[in-house]
Amino acid sequence: MPITHPNLHLTRLPGAIPAWSGEIAPGDLQSICQNVQDDGGRLVALWGSDDRAQGAGYALHVALVNEKGLICLSVPLPAELPNYPDISRIFPAANRMQRAAYDLLGIYAQEGHDHRKWLRHGGMAAVFRCARILMRHKAAAMKRTLTPLCKWKAGVRTRYRSGRYMRASSSRDTSVFRWSGKLRCDLRNEWAMSTKALKNDSRV
Repeated sequence: MPITHPNLHLTRLPGAIPAWSGEIAPGDLQSICQNVQDDGGRLVALWGSDDRAQGAGYALHVALVNEKGLICLSVPLPAELPNYPDISRIFPAANRMQRAAYDLLGIYAQEGHDHRKWLRHGGMAAVFRCARILMRHKAAAMKRTLTPLCKWKAGVRTRYRSGRYMRASSSRDTSVFRWSGKLRCDLRNEWAMSTKALKNDSRV
């Protein structure tokens, strides 16, 4: 077994990667994590799930890894008081994961002092606005540059076949530079507005 603990019973998972799963009580979480950390193991992930639709409460899931393999632990939590022992003192990387679980589901670490919300739920609006700007400029660039370029290539083929080859005009290059400058300006303004909104967000 990858971990030895009196209250831990693991089941081997089928697959090429050595992995085990098990269910533990909240009171055993810190001692098991400390056991893994003492043996040189580390935390892989921490997340929660809402199992109230199945007639249960909440659940905390912790993935640990050591030299023997991957250990996936589930910690059932009551729906009335979904809390669990803090493991950020053992694995500092767990702090942000615990904040995300609290932000999404309301389950929190008992001894943890950082219960700030981790996710900025309104931040994706700026990403979508930047995507719309990129798509709009991309469509404009296709119309401004590719259509004249195709006409130019057709003219070159005609002139080459008739012995009157003419070099490319620089007009299409100028339109590309104008388009890229406008794109940089729009994205810069969008980034400035998003940064200002982020600074005004008290949750971060």
